[in-house]
Amino acid sequence: MKRLLLLCLTYIMCVGNHQMAAQDSSESPGIFNSLAVGVSASTTGIGIDVASPIGSYLAVRAGVSFMPNFTYSTDVDVDIEGSYEGNIPTSIDVEGGMGRTAGEILLNVYPFKSSSFFVCGGAYFGGGKLIKIKGHSDELAELIKEGQEVGIEIGNYRIPVDQVV
Repeated sequence: MKRLLLLCLTYIMCVGNHQMAAQDSSESPGIFNSLAVGVSASTTGIGIDVASPIGSYLAVRAGVSFMPNFTYSTDVDVDIEGSYEGNIPTSIDVEGGMGRTAGEILLNVYPFKSSSFFVCGGAYFGGGKLIKIKGHSDELAELIKEGQEVGIEIGNYRIPVDQVV
């Protein structure tokens, strides 16, 4: 996925640079005749964007953003469906991580040539996981093998535990 994003950005920059060279020699048709590069910091992470016009009424934008991987360790309460007698932990230590890479390819349509108003359409894409939680308990692994439904509680949410506890 990262290779595809880098390939797209490299292609846009190369085409834009080629067209900028053509503009100097008075051959520019108004397509990719300039290139804008932007850096951002937002809720999606730290990003870089590249934009270039396609004629007088269209512009293409592409970018990628990276959410740095933040980790946090804590203990969480264990929740077992039904009643179970035995030596089970009431809490386990877990480590949560949050990191993501996302990208976008957008097309801006400027319906009025003398206005900065535009309509935008395109696609955003990124990883399927935003938060990853890891932890282990041998006792809970045994309960899952026996067919018990086990989960952990984080705030008001119950998260089911899989066999790789």
